[in-house]
Amino acid sequence: MLLAQQTLMIRLLRPQRLRYMMGLFLLLSLLLSQGCAVVRVNSQDTAQSLLNQRDSILTRNRLSEATISLLSMIGQSQSQCLAQFERCLDTLKNTSEISTEHYLSAASELYLQHAEFFRAEKTHCQAKPIAAEPTDRIVIRLRSTPENQPQFDQQPVEQCQQQRQLALLNSIRHAYGYLFWSNRPAQQRLFDNRQVQVRDFYNVAVARLVDEQFSAQKDIPQQFNIQIAGHNIQINDHNQLFAQQRPEQLVAADLLGFRGLRTVNRRDGFGVEFVAVMPAPVSTTQQRTPTDVHQSRYLPLSLVVRVEGDSLENILSSQQFVADLYNPYQQTQIQINDDHTLSLAANFSAPYGLWLARTELALVAYRSLLGLDDQNIAPQLYMLEP
Repeated sequence: MLLAQQTLMIRLLRPQRLRYMMGLFLLLSLLLSQGCAVVRVNSQDTAQSLLNQRDSILTRNRLSEATISLLSMIGQSQSQCLAQFERCLDTLKNTSEISTEHYLSAASELYLQHAEFFRAEKTHCQAKPIAAEPTDRIVIRLRSTPENQPQFDQQPVEQCQQQRQLALLNSIRHAYGYLFWSNRPAQQRLFDNRQVQVRDFYNVAVARLVDEQFSAQKDIPQQFNIQIAGHNIQINDHNQLFAQQRPEQLVAADLLGFRGLRTVNRRDGFGVEFVAVMPAPVSTTQQRTPTDVHQSRYLPLSLVVRVEGDSLENILSSQQFVADLYNPYQQTQIQINDDHTLSLAANFSAPYGLWLARTELALVAYRSLLGLDDQNIAPQLYMLEP
């Protein structure tokens, strides 16, 4: 009797056990399938595909895919590399699987990102209050005077500014080495996306370095040599642009966006396009002539920064830089290292657009049309070129 009951119980439990085993099998199959499907494929539009190929630290908060791939080869992420920057660069440089060309392009982008660490608004770069000297007497002042105003130490700001400029110089150095001193000549990289990216790294680093210099000095230095953290930059004014007077501002043309300017006249090539804003003429009390002639204050300028050296090793260790200033109206080509004859980049519309935006010429025209401006009755002649 007992044996019959046990057999009946096993028969009753067998379907339930079978369902349990089948459920466990399906669960394991699902887990295994998910574990193996590490790479998934989905379709994406053309715009997203192009962005993935060409985006870099200049267009997003993430490094380019080429640089991220190199970091993955040494087991580093973007944040890890920036946290131990010098060590990360040394590892990249000394990894045999990474070619010199790939290292130079990645280093240019990494230095450009590293420069952002030393912005003045960062906490460690702000001016620190100077602690007051201890005193045995208690002094009570009823009002604030210049003598008891808190004093701030500007040394952290100046140090950060020097470190930022040094990072920008190193970005220029590695981009220059990639473009003109790597294993493959530029002609063989003509259709490489990476070459376009590195040229952009170079242009942005030069533009930011010039902006840093103007922010620090508020004017082009009177001497034609600039010292930055032990590095010397010699300025060559090839077309005597600033022989008579220095500009009061240099504005990178790539950073200017115009609305209402229908066409942009520019020339593609190597170099960074600027607008040189010359000082306003000193006002005089002389009697107005029948026709006033206003000299051009907004001039196109093309700037090329070179690194002194006759080999890649010397380029990467050199402390001598040369900044060549060109008038793009007079100069159309430049020669680098006696081997490369390149078209000189220029933007001829940016000075015109900046002048129109700052002079508010449209407002003057409307006021004259309505008879509200008696000062501009005489003809006015504005020169677009010197």
